Amino acid sequence: AGKNGRFQFDLTESPRAEALKAGLVGDADLVALYERDGAGADLAEVVRRAVAVKAAIVGRDPREQGERAHLNYGHTVGHAVEVAGGWAHGDAVAVGLVAAGRASALLAGFAEEARQRDLLVALGLPVSAPGLDPATVRRLMGLDKKRTGDGLRLVLLEAVGRPRLEAVGAATVEAALAAVGIS
Repeated sequence: AGKNGRFQFDLTESPRAEALKAGLVGDADLVALYERDGAGADLAEVVRRAVAVKAAIVGRDPREQGERAHLNYGHTVGHAVEVAGGWAHGDAVAVGLVAAGRASALLAGFAEEARQRDLLVALGLPVSAPGLDPATVRRLMGLDKKRTGDGLRLVLLEAVGRPRLEAVGAATVEAALAAVGIS
């Protein structure tokens, strides 16, 4: 929610990555809509569905005590790419989704990693961020709000619509970054 308590989408850049993220964490039909119609999917329907996912999750966890972190799927790497590379938020999140998909495949048995990546490509979104300084990206990831004293936590998918938050080790981080050309 924005400062005024209303849900906001930045429509000055493509909302596709954020909307796809909402579908991945909570609306398989939104993912299917994008698969069927690609970037030409009805924007009003996409936004309605994405906002419904966000509203449901925020409604269940208004103080960000647990489930609300699921809305940050792809954002740990995405925010680091955004800052390190000066990328637009949506493009950076798309790259972050690929990295999170790799981590999800490794730790949560996410069998739809390739499907997610192919959909991002079909939507015209970037799936890699070569050329960024890996040390800078790792340092920025360490600033993530989901970090605890035990280390970095990522939102992972077991399947579309089944997210979880989990602490990850260095090997998983390196594999996730390698999946997006940051190594």
